[in-house]
Parts: sequence; C-alpha cells; structure tokens
Amino acid sequence: MIDILIPTYNRAEHVRANLEHLERMATTEQVADRFRILISDNASQDGTAQVVRTFQEGSRLRIELHVQETNIGLEANTLFLIGQATAEFIMFLGDDDLLPEGYLSYVVRNMGAQGYGAIIPGCIGVLPDGTILQTRPDRRRRSRKAGLLGLFDYLHYGHQLSGLTIYREGLYQAYLAYPEYRNIYLFIFLLGYAMQRHPSIYNPDFQVRVAHGNPKDWSYDASNLLVDLHYNYHLLYPRNPLLRVLLFSRLIMAQSWRIGSNLAACRRSFRHLMATPTLETPVKAALPLLTAIVILKFSIRKLIP
Repeated sequence: MIDILIPTYNRAEHVRANLEHLERMATTEQVADRFRILISDNASQDGTAQVVRTFQEGSRLRIELHVQETNIGLEANTLFLIGQATAEFIMFLGDDDLLPEGYLSYVVRNMGAQGYGAIIPGCIGVLPDGTILQTRPDRRRRSRKAGLLGLFDYLHYGHQLSGLTIYREGLYQAYLAYPEYRNIYLFIFLLGYAMQRHPSIYNPDFQVRVAHGNPKDWSYDASNLLVDLHYNYHLLYPRNPLLRVLLFSRLIMAQSWRIGSNLAACRRSFRHLMATPTLETPVKAALPLLTAIVILKFSIRKLIP
C-alpha cells in the first residue's frame, strides 16, 4: 500500500480536479486498490472540505479527509499527514500539481519489486494559462545505492514535493529529533533520510505538472529560504559540518536563483545569510566563494545567450 498525502488550503477546485485526475489514472492503470489518499484541509474558507466529501461519495478511491480547526501552516500540516499515514510508502502531492500518466503503476512496480526506498520524478512548470515551462532540464534517469553519493547527486530535487515517494518507517520520529531545525522544506530531510538507508532512483521520464502562478504559503525571505533548506542538512548529518557544507554548496550550485539572478539580489541574499545567527560558521565561511560563483554564472549567461 502507498498513502498519497495532500496538504491543502483554499484550493477547492484544484483539489477536485486533482482527485478526478487521480481516479482516472488509478482506474486506467488498475492500481486503485494499492493507494489511499490522505487530505488535510488547513482550515480552508472556500469549501474545500465539502468538495472532498462530495467527491468521496461516488469515488472508487479510498480517501481520508482531516480538517484542521485553525491554519497550522504548511510544515505542520504536512507533518500531521505523515503522522496519520500507515502504509509502507508515502507519496507527497501538491493540491494543484498533477501526476503524469503511468506514474502510479510505475511506483507500485518499483517500490516493491526493485527495492527502492525513494523515487524522484521529473517536473515541468505550468502557468495558469497552460503555458509550459521547462523547470528541470536534467533528463538523465539514474539510480543510486543507499548513501551519500545519491544525496549529493539529486537530494536538491526534494524541494519540489509532488510525486516524491518515500519509505515511511522512522521518518516522523527522526524529523522531530531536533525540533529547532523544523522547517518549511522538510521534504529535503524526508527524502534524504530514506536515501541514506535505501536505494533511490531519479526518473525524469515521468514529468509532474507543477502549477506556477498560484499563491503559495512559503513566505520567501531575502535568500529564498536557504536557511530553512540548510536546516535539513543539520537533521541529516548533525555531527558532520563538512558534509553539511558540501550538500549546501551543491544545492546552491543547482538552484543558484536562490542567491540571486543579478548583482543587487546577490548582495541582499549574501547580507541576509551572513546576518542570520542560526546559520553555522562553516557555511558562512564558504558563502563568499559560492556567491562569487553564482555571480560569475549569471554574468556568463548574459554574455553568451
């Protein structure tokens, strides 16, 4: 069994469309009996809960709805769903993101028979008008044994939650072991925890359609939440600052837009990070070089279109 976890807030019509899409997929791929869908409505005000209840009445899918009395935030809402899950594997899904055809049956085949503890799909961005954005150009399918190599190779893809499928055992307790490092990008830790212990695969043959342009409950700061992202490396390697710096550097090189796409943005991000007391000294020591590399990268792109 696989539990699909959908945290949601004020996305009634998107949730309805997503459930309809999941039901079509599960029926066509003949895997409806292998999935349960857990939805946590974060105190929506647009009738999301009623939309889900109405859909439940005539659906073949097993859907379990939870409604929060107050908005507890995305991180706590996601953690709540993990605590409710009972299946061996969990899959995260944004309420307005759509899985690609064939992905459900692919996950069923590979999470069991192939022994993977983590599957990472590709993704493409989709604007509200349907315009397609290529958001992840890496089209190399590859698998890794458990351990650091896999984390260094594609852990940074964990920032995009939809379609991530992970072995569940131990996740909840491990994430809460250091409560001071709880963060909105907990998916990085959850993915990394599974990849430390199990083989993993990145398969961009399956491209999740990720909605762009809808309001997101992320509250980006001057460094686009790089501090939150770094907290996950504390959770993964609490006693190894060198590995934390290496993985953080890999993230910045892969997602250089978080530092900035122009000199002014890079300066703001650099000042913000250096002034953050919870960002550890080894990372701050590496920041001048990392920022310089990012500036060089966007300068080259401007010179060579």
